[in-house]
Amino acid sequence: MELKILQLAGVIFLLFWTEAMSEPYEILKTLKIWMTISAKDNFLEVSWSNAPADVGDEVLITKGDAFIFKKNLLPDKKKGGVWLANRGVTKVVAAIKLRQGVFNHWHTTRLPFNYTLSRNVTVQTSCYGFWASYIDAQGTILAKTCLKVFPRWMNELKSKIGEMRLRDLFIPGTHDSGAYHPVDLPWYNQFLVRKYYLTQDDDIRGQLLHGVRYLDIRVGYYSHLSPDKFYINHDKYKLRPLEEVINQVIDFVNETNEVVIFGIKEFPVGFSEDNDPHRQLISYLRMKFQDLLVDPSLTWNATMQDIWNRKQNVILAYDHKDMVKEFPEVLFEAVKQKWGDKQSWLDLETFLRNLTDFYCRRECFLCPVSAMAELTPKVNGMCLINLIIPMGCDLRDMADEVNRRISQLYRNEWGTYANIVSADFIRGTTLVETGIEYNTHPRKRTSSMEELEINLPWNNRYWIEKYLTQDDDIKGQLMHGVRYLDIRVGYYSQLSPDKFYINHDHFKLSPLEEVIDFVNETNEIVIFGLTEFPQERASQSRQAN
Repeated sequence: MELKILQLAGVIFLLFWTEAMSEPYEILKTLKIWMTISAKDNFLEVSWSNAPADVGDEVLITKGDAFIFKKNLLPDKKKGGVWLANRGVTKVVAAIKLRQGVFNHWHTTRLPFNYTLSRNVTVQTSCYGFWASYIDAQGTILAKTCLKVFPRWMNELKSKIGEMRLRDLFIPGTHDSGAYHPVDLPWYNQFLVRKYYLTQDDDIRGQLLHGVRYLDIRVGYYSHLSPDKFYINHDKYKLRPLEEVINQVIDFVNETNEVVIFGIKEFPVGFSEDNDPHRQLISYLRMKFQDLLVDPSLTWNATMQDIWNRKQNVILAYDHKDMVKEFPEVLFEAVKQKWGDKQSWLDLETFLRNLTDFYCRRECFLCPVSAMAELTPKVNGMCLINLIIPMGCDLRDMADEVNRRISQLYRNEWGTYANIVSADFIRGTTLVETGIEYNTHPRKRTSSMEELEINLPWNNRYWIEKYLTQDDDIKGQLMHGVRYLDIRVGYYSQLSPDKFYINHDHFKLSPLEEVIDFVNETNEIVIFGLTEFPQERASQSRQAN
């Protein structure tokens, strides 16, 4: 009886330990605090998780980094006092009193953020504008944060992500990246454009400096205009010359050596069926980016180190298969955008949850996949009424409805299997910090999938179970009547004696010889279908290097 209890306890411990290996970093129960900016009113927001939420706890927002807080008591002691930061040298601009027992919260202040502050950020900036400190009743700082900049996060993580593919990273992205405020917008258009056509508040350089590495670019072609014929569009609305966006990307990668996916899709205006505008656009992109373009012969299977070794930084991912075939020396296959076209948070959450579950079960896509984590307005007569009465068509309202929620869900549940996550008004999310944390975290899956074998250590069996498609081995399948076998073979030249292995995508499972031996034990006719060779493209890429 005692032995059974011990065995049961061991199983329970094993289960919880294995689950803990896949838990998000927030489950570690450490106090964390973030600062974001709301989309609608550009108010500062502060959120926290795993707070002690004791009596007297507060979050103080300051205009500089605070190292010490001391309360300056008022003459009427019953009214308490005011907190001084750095002995009064640093200004405290807001104090948020926590409710006891509220451990996780997202708070929107009434402090406006002026985006001219963001435009003054450089690659040397780490924090700017505002800081937030979580303090206890004695003024002890338990956690703090600031408005952060992440100009070189990929390079700073080079030792951790160098052997990973872009498909394996958690990459922050923006939806309709070029739809930020036009400089020369007439006053009579500002209200409509701000509500219905803008999806970001930072320009491209600002987005990249704040950690975005996937840009969703929509290009329109205007043959009658001169000198610029290619423009950034949001649907049919022309916003700015494409050159403006390209120049910001070039300046950024030259300063930082970061890798940026420049994803071009939709082509909403001027692209005819004869493909001539596409050819002109590709020629223009090649002329502008020149040697910065990552060589597509590397394929999406290249590691980050493969890309850095080439001293190339910009991946042109083009959403037109015929053009990708015609210009294989310039274009990568497009990023797979998974767009829900949802108008409510509940529908979007269901879509994103199903998408996450799907990729948890099937990690076989080589090219990156972007979850488009934003609501989509349905343009109809109700949107005309929205000019006077809010009716759910305002992109800023919709962003504020979802941004805090996707921030929390990707932190708590979905981060482990996220690839690219693209959002409207990304400064209203914590996606960048979450992505960097997951890429840093040892529980993040890596691209060294070929190192995983069927005889994994016991603590890794949790992971391999997600990549198995059968419960019976080959002999068991044949004994139960299967006569067609779908076999995926990888070639590992560095291994001995076995060089051919059964693979599931880039997971190396067992030697091919094992499968052949099982087939020889039967006297049945079996179709042995060799359908994919998942190591082939990776080998070609390494040989090219």
